[in-house]
Amino acid sequence: MTNAIQSTYPQEEAEVKAFERRLGLVEDQLTRQPIDAEQITGFTRAHVELLAQVGVLTAADVRPANEAQAKYMLSGFRKAAPDHDWEQLVRWRVALERALLSASGESPAWASADQVRRYYADQRSSMTRVRADRVAQPEAVQTESAHLRQIAQLTSELQFIDGDINALIGKLTALRADLKRYEHITCNLLKGLKYVESAKTQLGKGNLTPPRPRVQFRK
Repeated sequence: MTNAIQSTYPQEEAEVKAFERRLGLVEDQLTRQPIDAEQITGFTRAHVELLAQVGVLTAADVRPANEAQAKYMLSGFRKAAPDHDWEQLVRWRVALERALLSASGESPAWASADQVRRYYADQRSSMTRVRADRVAQPEAVQTESAHLRQIAQLTSELQFIDGDINALIGKLTALRADLKRYEHITCNLLKGLKYVESAKTQLGKGNLTPPRPRVQFRK
């Protein structure tokens, strides 16, 4: 991928040089095309003479550098429309460029050298993103594997914790059963103690006759 990106630089320079070479040929042809009022909508011989006073004589002179001066001269008419007149001049020049390129068998792939450079810059940017995505994919797989291992470890630990919890629940159940048994025994002991205390009290008052001992006769 790196080699592919690097290879775009010589391609870009070749395209720029080819464009500039073609543009030079077109400019040379445009310098040989005098402004013709009959080919421009709304133009008269007076328009051509006014433009000639500021050096706008051929199609090659119809360029942004001469726009302000040309419009100033074209505003001298009674019903002047300098913006419209300049627009018509630009359309005439563009039509000539297309005709010249068509006659030479070349296609106007680029409008300017800057457009060529922007195109190749976009291509390199796109290739760089693709390379970054390819590099990121193995890293994402490794990260995912690490997460899976961590999940497996946590699952195993949870299983041990579940076992401990079940054992604790069993012990708690046994303790509850023992507690109930001890509570029953304690209740019986308390009842017995109460009976003994009550009996002692009755004996002290003489209200209770102690049981007579049984005499067994031998046969």
